[in-house]
Amino acid sequence: MKRSRFGWKKWAFALVIFATCSVRAEAGLIAEIEAIVNGVGNAFVFDYKLTNDPMSTLGASSLFLSVSGDAALFDITAPAGWDVFYLAGDPTIEFASSSPMTDIAPGAVGMFSIRSLFGPGMNDSLIRGFDEVGGGFLDIPGQVLTPSAVPEPSSFVLGLVAAGGLAAIVRRRRRLG
Repeated sequence: MKRSRFGWKKWAFALVIFATCSVRAEAGLIAEIEAIVNGVGNAFVFDYKLTNDPMSTLGASSLFLSVSGDAALFDITAPAGWDVFYLAGDPTIEFASSSPMTDIAPGAVGMFSIRSLFGPGMNDSLIRGFDEVGGGFLDIPGQVLTPSAVPEPSSFVLGLVAAGGLAAIVRRRRRLG
Protein backbone atom coordinates (compact mmCIF):
# COMPACT_ATOMS: atom_id res chain seq x y z
CA MET A 1 0.00 0.00 0.00
CA LYS A 2 1.44 3.31 -1.07
CA ARG A 3 1.12 6.23 1.36
CA SER A 4 0.57 9.79 0.28
CA ARG A 5 3.27 12.29 1.30
CA PHE A 6 0.69 14.87 2.36
CA GLY A 7 -1.99 12.55 3.78
CA TRP A 8 -3.15 14.10 7.05
CA LYS A 9 -1.97 17.63 6.15
CA LYS A 10 -4.05 17.65 2.98
CA TRP A 11 -7.19 16.58 4.86
CA ALA A 12 -6.57 19.05 7.68
CA PHE A 13 -6.13 21.89 5.15
CA ALA A 14 -9.34 20.86 3.33
CA LEU A 15 -11.23 20.79 6.64
CA VAL A 16 -10.02 24.30 7.56
CA ILE A 17 -11.03 25.65 4.13
CA PHE A 18 -14.46 23.94 4.34
CA ALA A 19 -15.08 25.28 7.85
CA THR A 20 -14.07 28.78 6.80
CA CYS A 21 -16.31 28.76 3.72
CA SER A 22 -19.36 27.27 5.42
CA VAL A 23 -19.48 29.34 8.59
CA ARG A 24 -22.35 31.51 7.37
CA ALA A 25 -25.13 29.90 5.38
CA GLU A 26 -28.09 32.24 5.00
CA ALA A 27 -30.95 31.71 2.59
CA GLY A 28 -32.51 35.17 2.83
CA LEU A 29 -35.84 35.47 1.01
CA ILE A 30 -36.80 32.63 -1.32
CA ALA A 31 -40.32 33.15 -2.63
CA GLU A 32 -42.35 33.01 -5.84
CA ILE A 33 -45.65 34.34 -7.15
CA GLU A 34 -48.06 32.39 -9.33
CA ALA A 35 -51.06 33.86 -11.17
CA ILE A 36 -54.29 32.05 -12.01
CA VAL A 37 -56.58 34.04 -14.31
CA ASN A 38 -60.23 33.25 -14.99
CA GLY A 39 -62.84 35.11 -17.00
CA VAL A 40 -66.03 35.68 -15.00
CA GLY A 41 -68.82 37.42 -16.92
CA ASN A 42 -67.31 40.54 -18.49
CA ALA A 43 -64.41 40.70 -15.97
CA PHE A 44 -61.21 38.81 -15.25
CA VAL A 45 -60.33 37.41 -11.82
CA PHE A 46 -56.61 37.38 -11.04
CA ASP A 47 -55.76 35.07 -8.14
CA TYR A 48 -52.19 35.19 -6.87
CA LYS A 49 -50.46 32.56 -4.77
CA LEU A 50 -47.35 33.86 -3.00
CA THR A 51 -45.28 30.92 -1.73
CA ASN A 52 -42.44 31.51 0.72
CA ASP A 53 -40.02 28.59 0.46
CA PRO A 54 -39.32 26.60 3.67
CA MET A 55 -35.58 27.31 3.17
CA SER A 56 -36.21 31.06 3.34
CA THR A 57 -35.00 32.80 6.49
CA LEU A 58 -37.27 35.84 6.07
CA GLY A 59 -41.00 36.41 5.85
CA ALA A 60 -42.50 38.00 2.73
CA SER A 61 -43.77 41.42 3.83
CA SER A 62 -44.81 43.15 0.57
CA LEU A 63 -46.01 42.36 -2.92
CA PHE A 64 -45.97 44.92 -5.74
CA LEU A 65 -47.73 44.29 -9.07
CA SER A 66 -47.51 46.55 -12.13
CA VAL A 67 -50.90 46.99 -13.78
CA SER A 68 -52.31 49.07 -16.61
CA GLY A 69 -53.20 52.57 -15.41
CA ASP A 70 -56.66 52.06 -16.93
CA ALA A 71 -57.24 48.70 -15.25
CA ALA A 72 -59.75 50.06 -12.69
CA LEU A 73 -59.22 47.21 -10.24
CA PHE A 74 -62.02 46.12 -7.91
CA ASP A 75 -62.84 43.31 -5.45
CA ILE A 76 -59.28 43.41 -4.10
CA THR A 77 -58.48 40.87 -1.37
CA ALA A 78 -55.36 40.13 0.66
CA PRO A 79 -54.43 37.89 3.60
CA ALA A 80 -55.61 38.96 7.06
CA GLY A 81 -53.37 41.70 8.46
CA TRP A 82 -52.28 42.96 5.04
CA ASP A 83 -53.04 46.45 3.70
CA VAL A 84 -53.77 47.35 0.07
CA PHE A 85 -52.46 50.54 -1.53
CA TYR A 86 -54.17 51.31 -4.83
CA LEU A 87 -56.15 54.18 -6.36
CA ALA A 88 -57.85 54.03 -9.76
CA GLY A 89 -55.31 55.08 -12.38
CA ASP A 90 -52.26 53.89 -10.40
CA PRO A 91 -49.77 51.84 -12.43
CA THR A 92 -48.95 49.69 -9.37
CA ILE A 93 -50.88 47.92 -6.64
CA GLU A 94 -49.08 47.25 -3.37
CA PHE A 95 -50.00 44.65 -0.78
CA ALA A 96 -48.15 45.19 2.53
CA SER A 97 -48.08 43.27 5.78
CA SER A 98 -49.07 45.50 8.69
CA SER A 99 -46.58 43.85 11.09
CA PRO A 100 -43.91 41.13 11.14
CA MET A 101 -46.50 38.86 12.78
CA THR A 102 -48.61 38.87 9.59
CA ASP A 103 -45.72 38.38 7.12
CA ILE A 104 -45.95 35.23 5.01
CA ALA A 105 -43.62 33.00 6.99
CA PRO A 106 -41.14 30.52 5.50
CA GLY A 107 -43.06 27.47 4.34
CA ALA A 108 -46.37 29.37 4.19
CA VAL A 109 -48.60 30.57 1.34
CA GLY A 110 -50.54 33.83 0.99
CA MET A 111 -53.47 34.34 -1.40
CA PHE A 112 -54.27 37.65 -3.10
CA SER A 113 -57.01 38.49 -5.60
CA ILE A 114 -58.04 41.35 -7.89
CA ARG A 115 -60.68 41.82 -10.57
CA SER A 116 -60.50 43.95 -13.69
CA LEU A 117 -62.26 44.44 -17.00
CA PHE A 118 -58.82 44.18 -18.64
CA GLY A 119 -57.35 40.86 -19.70
CA PRO A 120 -53.98 39.43 -18.70
CA GLY A 121 -50.54 40.51 -19.88
CA MET A 122 -47.03 39.96 -18.51
CA ASN A 123 -45.91 42.77 -16.20
CA ASP A 124 -43.38 43.36 -13.44
CA SER A 125 -43.80 42.02 -9.92
CA LEU A 126 -41.73 42.44 -6.77
CA ILE A 127 -41.78 40.34 -3.62
CA ARG A 128 -40.12 42.06 -0.66
CA GLY A 129 -38.92 40.83 2.71
CA PHE A 130 -37.45 42.83 5.57
CA ASP A 131 -34.29 41.65 7.32
CA GLU A 132 -34.67 42.90 10.89
CA VAL A 133 -31.11 41.83 11.80
CA GLY A 134 -29.44 43.52 8.82
CA GLY A 135 -31.96 46.35 8.72
CA GLY A 136 -32.63 46.24 4.99
CA PHE A 137 -35.05 44.99 2.37
CA LEU A 138 -34.47 41.95 0.19
CA ASP A 139 -36.31 42.04 -3.14
CA ILE A 140 -37.24 39.36 -5.66
CA PRO A 141 -38.18 40.97 -8.99
CA GLY A 142 -40.07 38.99 -11.58
CA GLN A 143 -42.85 38.92 -14.14
CA VAL A 144 -46.42 37.73 -13.67
CA LEU A 145 -49.80 38.07 -15.40
CA THR A 146 -51.64 41.25 -14.37
CA PRO A 147 -54.43 43.36 -15.90
CA SER A 148 -53.04 44.98 -19.06
CA ALA A 149 -54.43 47.38 -21.61
CA VAL A 150 -54.87 45.60 -24.92
CA PRO A 151 -55.72 47.78 -27.92
CA GLU A 152 -59.20 47.32 -29.37
CA PRO A 153 -59.22 45.58 -32.77
CA SER A 154 -60.28 48.79 -34.59
CA SER A 155 -57.36 50.74 -33.05
CA PHE A 156 -54.96 47.94 -33.98
CA VAL A 157 -56.20 47.92 -37.62
CA LEU A 158 -55.94 51.71 -37.80
CA GLY A 159 -52.32 51.47 -36.62
CA LEU A 160 -51.53 48.88 -39.31
CA VAL A 161 -53.12 51.07 -42.03
CA ALA A 162 -51.06 54.07 -40.87
CA ALA A 163 -47.84 52.02 -40.93
CA GLY A 164 -48.68 50.76 -44.44
CA GLY A 165 -49.31 54.34 -45.62
CA LEU A 166 -45.94 55.50 -44.25
CA ALA A 167 -44.18 52.58 -45.96
CA ALA A 168 -45.83 53.53 -49.29
CA ILE A 169 -44.71 57.17 -48.93
CA VAL A 170 -41.11 56.12 -48.20
CA ARG A 171 -41.06 53.74 -51.17
CA ARG A 172 -42.47 56.43 -53.50
CA ARG A 173 -39.85 58.97 -52.39
CA ARG A 174 -37.06 56.47 -53.06
CA ARG A 175 -38.33 55.92 -56.62
CA LEU A 176 -38.53 59.65 -57.31
CA GLY A 177 -35.34 60.71 -55.69
